[in-house]
This record gives sequence, structure tokens and C-alpha cells, in this order.
Amino acid sequence: WANEIVHHPILVSAVKEALGNDNILCWSTDLNVKVAGSPGLYTWHQDSTYAGLEPAEKVLTAWVALSDSTVESGCLKFLPGSHHSQLPHEEIPTQKNLLSLGQVIPKEYIEPYMDGCESGELNAGEFSLHSFRCVHSS
Repeated sequence: WANEIVHHPILVSAVKEALGNDNILCWSTDLNVKVAGSPGLYTWHQDSTYAGLEPAEKVLTAWVALSDSTVESGCLKFLPGSHHSQLPHEEIPTQKNLLSLGQVIPKEYIEPYMDGCESGELNAGEFSLHSFRCVHSS
């Protein structure tokens, strides 16, 4: 089923258009599960921090909602304009942080972007694309 999602013609077409290239590769497929009512969260981070893929502006994240994702259920939040540079991250593991290394961008680096914070609500079956360096959380 994951293979069918990754190769869905609408998703593939959108990724090609966003990257401006017909030569694309899916290098990773992950399930990010947040149980309803759980305290789990994904702290503010950039996907580019640990992947080692370059150039970062030629990489993106496609997020496919397998169930409805609303503000109330903890949908993705994005900080527009934060994708222009790689920001420093710290590793502060906690039981609530669902990121494997507890990575988080220190507050002073994300404060300039917080006024523009956007929620990315999606219905099941919809997807969003974001820059590999776009700061996001959920």
C-alpha cells in the first residue's frame, strides 16, 4: 500500500512540478503516528538536519494524510520563510518528543518566523509538499 501511495500519479506529478525536474527519487518513506489524545509531539525542526542530502533546495518532503489532520488533532504547522537557511538544532530527548533524537531548534532562531505560523490541515488522502528546510512541527 505504501508503494501505491508513493507512486500515485497525482503525487508524482506534483513533486516533479515542485522540483522542476522529471528525474525524482523517493529516498525514504516513514509513518509518523500520533495517537489521538496522546501527549506526543514533533518539535520545531527541519527535515534537512540529519539526512545529508544536497543541495537541500532540490529536496522536499511529501506528507500524505492517512487520516484527517486538523488543528485539534495536531496537524503540521509551518513557518513560512524559514527555508532559506539551515538553522541550528539541539538534541534534547524527552518522552513527549516523537523525533528519534529529540532534535529541536532553539527558540531564539524560530522567534522571527512565529508570527507567520501556518497550520496545514489535511483531509485523509490529501497531501502537502514542503521544502526540506522549512521549519515545521506538530
